[in-house]
Parts: sequence; structure tokens; C-alpha cells
Amino acid sequence: MCNFPNYIHQYANIGKAKELLESLKLRLDEPSAFNDPFEFLPKTKLTKEIIFNDNNVKPSKILWDAFSSSPVELIAQLPETFEKLAQINLVKKCKQIINEYRICCFSEIDDSILMWGHYSRQHTGVVITFSAAMDYWEHNLCKVNYSPKRVSVSLLDSIFTDNDTIVDEQWQRDLLVTKSEQWSYEREWRFIKNKNKCPQDEKGTSYMPIDRKAIKSIILGCRISKENREYMINMAKNWKDVSVYQSIPDNKKYLMRKKLI
Repeated sequence: MCNFPNYIHQYANIGKAKELLESLKLRLDEPSAFNDPFEFLPKTKLTKEIIFNDNNVKPSKILWDAFSSSPVELIAQLPETFEKLAQINLVKKCKQIINEYRICCFSEIDDSILMWGHYSRQHTGVVITFSAAMDYWEHNLCKVNYSPKRVSVSLLDSIFTDNDTIVDEQWQRDLLVTKSEQWSYEREWRFIKNKNKCPQDEKGTSYMPIDRKAIKSIILGCRISKENREYMINMAKNWKDVSVYQSIPDNKKYLMRKKLI
């Protein structure tokens, strides 16, 4: 079990930040919209040991229904036919997982030069800091695992999954929280929620109401406009327990400092 950080941070452009702070709604995105093409895409492997008898796991209905031939003729067509069917079933299962869940991304750190550039529109946005210790997050806050290897799935296991339960096996859970180690600098945490348990706004975007007490500070990008800077300062004045910081590039090192306003 991983240790929860005291705080989690969300890098955001001004538009997204204003929307969150004004509505107190945490937007949850569809996994298919993420920028990493390897998200939720497992490595597959064909299990060689295929045994059909009453003492072992039986082929699922999808396998038998696909053929009108006898079991002997069916086995003779393996592994090519079996692999094709298993691949189809696995793709369907992965799509089901993607369609069922919505995700909001955070980081353990608030001073990443790369994330400021990528997610806060070239340092013109903000970083909003939340308390991760609150019950608000329930059991939906998960740490991302960075790995040099993709999640491995046995095609045999995928085709023998007869139930429709989402994320009922370890490989399915791993899909939602595993990324390439090249992304490890993000030190990401994900708030993951079934879309059926999330309300939707007028645009059809899933969200969760945010507990205002969970918001602890706002860090202003070093290139934020004067207008947006004043907006954020005035917004925080309404919440006496929310601190506002100005992000400032260090004079000597590749570091982002922050100064309390």
C-alpha cells in the first residue's frame, strides 16, 4: 500500500483554473483524450498451455459460438484462430474500461518546469494545491506506476473472462495506473471514478463537486498576465485559508521558486 502525500497539485491553464475555482467542480476527463498513445494499451501474450477438460477452466461462450465445427476441428485451428478471437475480446474489454471510467490527474510536486510548460500553457496558468489527507478523496486516489514494461495480459485470460465486471482483475486495474518510466518526472496521482457515479454538466463533461476546504493554495505562473494575476488574488481573498504564491525562476539554477503574496 502506497503512502499518500500530504498535498497533490494540478497544473492548469487559466481557463480550466477559473472554471474549477468558480464552479468548485473537479472535471474528470475521458481516458481516450489523454496525450500518451500507450495509455490503456496492454502488451499481449498468447498462453501456450490450452487444456479443455472438466478439471480446468473451460473456454468461454464467445470461443465456442464462433465455430460450427466440432471441438476436434476447433483445436486443430489453434492457435491462430484462438489468438484472433482473444485479441478481439481483449480490445473490447479495454474499450469497456476506457468508456466506463473518468480520470483527473495530479502531481506530488508543484515546481516542475516541464509540467508548467506542458499543462499551464507555457507558465501563463496556475498550479492549484489540494489537501490529499481529506476523506473527500475516499479510495479513488491512486498513485501512477512508472514501468519500463507495458502491462502484460494473457490472451487466454482475456477470452475466459465471462463476467462483465469492470476492473475485476489485476491487469485491468494496472491499465488505469501504469505509464512508461519516461513520464516518471510527473510523479502523478489519479482520481479515478466510474462515470455512472459522476454528474455531468451541460456539455456532457463528467465532474465531481470539490470540497472547497480541500483547496489550499494557488501558485501563479511566472508568465501569468497582470489581469489574470489580479483575478486569482481577488478570488483567494474570499477564502482566507487559501494562500497565493508567485512562481519565480531561480537566478542561478534550473529551478522554479515560489514567493508568498
